[in-house]
Amino acid sequence: MFSVIVALLPVEGSLEQKKKEKVNGNARPDDCQVIDHVSDENTREFRSQNFPVIRRIHLSLSRLCAVLEREELRCMYMSRQVSMLLEIGALASFQNNVETTDECHGKKENVKFDEFEKVELMITAKPPESLKLDISSEDDANNRRMYRRYAIPLHGNLASELVDVYFALARNDVVLRSSPSSLLTGRDGIIYINMHIAVNIEAASKRHRQGSINAPELMLSRDTISTLRPYHTILFPNVSANELVCNLSPTISCTDGDLSQRSLHKVLIVCDPFKSLLDISLETALPLSTVIGAAASLVDSGACVPVPVIHSQTRFACQNGAIAVMSSLKLDFSQEFSHICPIYVVVSALTAKRKPESKIRHGEPRHKGPHMTFGDVIRYCRLAYKALFHSEEMTENDADLPCEFKILTEYLVATLSANHMSSGQNHKDDIVVSFQSVEGLLISMTTWLRSHSVIIELKDYYVAINRAKKTTEIEKKNEPVSAMMENVEIRSSPYAYEDMDSILRECINQNYLDGDVSSQALAWRLGISARRMEAFRDYCVKENKLHVVTRIPCISDDWYAP
Repeated sequence: MFSVIVALLPVEGSLEQKKKEKVNGNARPDDCQVIDHVSDENTREFRSQNFPVIRRIHLSLSRLCAVLEREELRCMYMSRQVSMLLEIGALASFQNNVETTDECHGKKENVKFDEFEKVELMITAKPPESLKLDISSEDDANNRRMYRRYAIPLHGNLASELVDVYFALARNDVVLRSSPSSLLTGRDGIIYINMHIAVNIEAASKRHRQGSINAPELMLSRDTISTLRPYHTILFPNVSANELVCNLSPTISCTDGDLSQRSLHKVLIVCDPFKSLLDISLETALPLSTVIGAAASLVDSGACVPVPVIHSQTRFACQNGAIAVMSSLKLDFSQEFSHICPIYVVVSALTAKRKPESKIRHGEPRHKGPHMTFGDVIRYCRLAYKALFHSEEMTENDADLPCEFKILTEYLVATLSANHMSSGQNHKDDIVVSFQSVEGLLISMTTWLRSHSVIIELKDYYVAINRAKKTTEIEKKNEPVSAMMENVEIRSSPYAYEDMDSILRECINQNYLDGDVSSQALAWRLGISARRMEAFRDYCVKENKLHVVTRIPCISDDWYAP
């Protein structure tokens, strides 16, 4: 490891040395021309793909050397530790040459230590004991200072610390899953020298931020709190919320503990894919700003991703590049759930479309598009489950099921049955899988796929029809809104019928109906409920004042909100 440090240090005549001489004013004119020429061309030797890795290793080792130098000056840490390690190595080598006699059998044997055993002895060795020396008045000041350094007790093991540094450098944050403690604290590369000085060791591979596979630099550079909305929820792609709760500091249970930690603990306990941040705020009795701040800290650490709340009317579609993402996540998906149910089957069912000839069932809204909602997926899985176990209860209308949901339900039932059998239940007994278990597994798979950006929800965007003309018509109209709403069926309370034209005028004046603001974000910006937004949409569609466009959200939609 120290040979790497020496190899990376600037040598005499190198570019770094010439730059230092130029700064100090001691550089020759030829060297200055070389430096300027290399700087203009961005230094060809720095274009290697391995150069960022070397820079991170060099940074970590320079921090380590600075701490070791400090400890050497304070308590002779390096000298005493190296002396102990050399003594262990000498004793092991001497033991290899000494013949020992077995008292039971009277045989002479040579106990030899190989290199691995020598290293293990060094790693597990106790720190060297402090020396107690009598300092006489005749000793000079330097000797007395040296004696005091040897008298300071040591608590660490240099060999063990170097091993920790090696593994901290070799960790791969891109491929390997992060631990719950590292996601909460961001300190997964902290090494303690002599048990009291912390050194931050950079990973050789730089960690990428969790989130959408198409997340731009603009989105990553913005403040997380400003992009979170009360209608968002948080999903955990790496570790669950329960694992994060278990790894929180134990002081959160105390009344004098950290307030932010206690707020984070409450948020993690009640968070759910079906609960928005506003619902979490009401359930935990915490201010909405506190809940959003806790969620933002989790998002910044990479522990979770912010997404809109998943509900029965959520419609899913494949994210851009979903085929490549599914290919790379096949193993992770099978390890998380089961190898019986392929990831492609689940994604196919969640992103299925309606048949053109399918009739609208009673109670379904007429504006429903061709995409199936998450509630439809659960309903079809229930019918497929009924066809598997209770075929006598099926009706003629329920018999026509899409094949995607039949296959998905069979896979889900087979997965749950295999889990029951692997848990140690009797194979002779008939394993009955309830539909609640099937529904819970489907929800878990959907949440996992959404948190890993395999699927994404479709959103409704409103586009005004002839905005200037409609604004003039709205201003000329004086008839009450209730007269125009007599023949409109709206599933909302009567107070939502009022001031529809004023809401439309406000949206047109503020350019909210340009097709880049979703219905959820528009309701949040106007400060109205979701039911009133539905009433506004139905009224404007009935009066032919706007179009509803359903599509995958873009980066700049909803004021750069996720």
